[in-house]
Amino acid sequence: MNVCPQCGYQRKSQDIRCPRCGVIYDVYNYYISQQKQSENKEPQKITCPNCGESVPKDSNPCPKCDALLCFDTVTPTCKERIEKLGEYSFSQMLLWEREYIFEKIYNQEELDAQIRYFSLYALMFSAGYGLFLGMFSGILQMFASLIKVPLLLSGTMLICMPLLYLLSTLIGYGLTFKQTLALLLASTYMMSMILVSVSPILLLFIFITELKKFISLLNMFMFMISGFFSIYLILWRGMQYLTRRSGYRPKVLIIRIWLLIYIVIGTQIAWVLRPFIGEKGNFVLFRKIEGNFFLALFNSISDLLK
Repeated sequence: MNVCPQCGYQRKSQDIRCPRCGVIYDVYNYYISQQKQSENKEPQKITCPNCGESVPKDSNPCPKCDALLCFDTVTPTCKERIEKLGEYSFSQMLLWEREYIFEKIYNQEELDAQIRYFSLYALMFSAGYGLFLGMFSGILQMFASLIKVPLLLSGTMLICMPLLYLLSTLIGYGLTFKQTLALLLASTYMMSMILVSVSPILLLFIFITELKKFISLLNMFMFMISGFFSIYLILWRGMQYLTRRSGYRPKVLIIRIWLLIYIVIGTQIAWVLRPFIGEKGNFVLFRKIEGNFFLALFNSISDLLK
C-alpha cells in the first residue's frame, strides 16, 4: 500500500485519484518528473557582446559587466535603465549606455543622425580647445589652432578609416562604410569632449606661467588622456562588441595593429600641423618639418628636467 505523493494519505493500488486531496496520481507524477528534468537541464547561454563572457540567455543586464543585453525587452532589473534610453541624446548614450550606441551601429539604426551629431559636436568641441590652446601666443595663433585641432582629429580619422573598413571586410566582420564612419566619429567626439572639458585647466596654466615647454607637455598629456579614453572606450570596445554581435570571435591582434597605426598617424599629423601653441610675438602658421613627434617629446622632457 502506497501513499498520496501530495498529501501523504494512504492509497490503494487500484485508486486513480486521492480520496482526500483529489489529486490524480498519474498527472501529478508526470508534472513532478517534468519539473525534475527542467531543473537538471543546463540553462541556455549567450555570449555578452560587451565583455565576451558566457551568461544565461535570460540575463539582462549582464551579470559580469552590467551591460544591457536586450534593449527592447524590459525586465525588473533593468526597467528604469531601458525606459531612460528613449530620453537620452547620443552624447548621454555614449557616456552612460554606450552599448546602446554600439547596438544601433550594428543594426544600422539612425546612422545618418549619429554621423551628423558626432561630426558637428566634435568640430565644435575640438575648435574650442584649439582656441584656448592658442591663447598662449595671441589672437592669430588662436584662430590658427581653432582650425588645426579639428583638422588633426578629422584628418587622422579619414586617413585611417579606409584601412579599418578593409580589415573588417577581409576578416569577415562586414562593417559597412557608414557603420565604420559612425564608430570613428563617436570616438572623435569622445576625444573632443574630453579635450574641451579639460581646457579650463589648460587656460589656468596659460595665464599663470610663461614657460612654453610646460604648456606643450601639458597639452601632450591632455591629448594622451583624451586619446586613451576615446580609443579604449569607443574603438577598442566598440570593435569587440560589433565583432561578437556578428557571431565572430574578436581578432585582438588585428584590432591592436590598427589602433597602433591610428595612434602613429595621429601623432605624425600633429607634428606636421604644428605649432599649436606658438611663440609670443612671432606668429608662424607652419614650421619646417624635421624629425618626428616622439623625438621631440623626448627632447622636451629632457629640457624640462634640466
